[in-house]
Amino acid sequence: MQLKINKKSGFPIRYQLKEQIKFLIETGQLKPHAKLPTIRELAAYLRINQNTVLQALRELEEEGFLLCERGKGCFIREGCCSISEVNMQKLTDILEEAIEKAKSLGISYEEFASVVCHKLELNQSLKKRRPKIYFLECNKPELEYRTIELERKLGVELKPMLIDEFKILAEKGSLEEPIALVLTTFGHLREVKKILEGRNIETIGLMATLHIKTLIEISKLPQGSKVAMVCVNPKSAKNVERAVINTGLRNIIPCAVSTNNLKKLEEVLEDVDAIVSSRGALDKIKQVAPEGKKIIVFDRVIDMGSIELAKEAIEEIK
Repeated sequence: MQLKINKKSGFPIRYQLKEQIKFLIETGQLKPHAKLPTIRELAAYLRINQNTVLQALRELEEEGFLLCERGKGCFIREGCCSISEVNMQKLTDILEEAIEKAKSLGISYEEFASVVCHKLELNQSLKKRRPKIYFLECNKPELEYRTIELERKLGVELKPMLIDEFKILAEKGSLEEPIALVLTTFGHLREVKKILEGRNIETIGLMATLHIKTLIEISKLPQGSKVAMVCVNPKSAKNVERAVINTGLRNIIPCAVSTNNLKKLEEVLEDVDAIVSSRGALDKIKQVAPEGKKIIVFDRVIDMGSIELAKEAIEEIK
């Protein structure tokens, strides 16, 4: 592995090591799952302090480039972003132009390196301290779908996370700080507030209503159709059943059921004419639903009142 430390450079040794390893990963010279030399080996080879090596590797792990396992070593993570040859050449051209301009102004290489290093360190520090806006949901399909919708409507980057995962990290004290705001759908608001009990963190429950396309599909079912309203948990299923009844649709007989009990779910699906399913429940439904049974995957949209409320909270953060 080609690593070189310049102890006379304006760049801290830790930063030189970290950026060189990152460069080798991004350019594909270090492949996913490859194991790095040990901390002792790297320190001896580069003639630097072991603590400096440890610090550099920890930062690479925090940034998602390494997976370090106690007693096993540090490995290159799968899925690290790589820089294409075209982009690498563009980056090189930008740096060469900047170096030439600095040289024409009488700025030494060491001074140039020191300024660049300081700027990058400052940006990294600000990025780490940027207030986080979490969005929490109970299942992955809904989390992914809803995050895209909210980021588009709110114009901010969210940190999506499953509620169970958030709870575990909160109990361990391992959540990324500072947390500026937590968003979730209204049905989970009480659960999320309980997790955050004792913390002064604003939490907003977003109201989600059934998409008109879903209601149109349901309205097309024959009069008297028995329809299973299926979600990941019983409470959500009941909420969907209630939402459909409140629309005034009278052509169906709804029945709320969750995927918690696959045996009961299978029995219910045998006896209905159609299924209205959340995205999160779809995979389990396909496991037990009779062949040819009509399935309507319902979508919900966050109402504009909730969006405006979230926007106001985000503006206060800024």
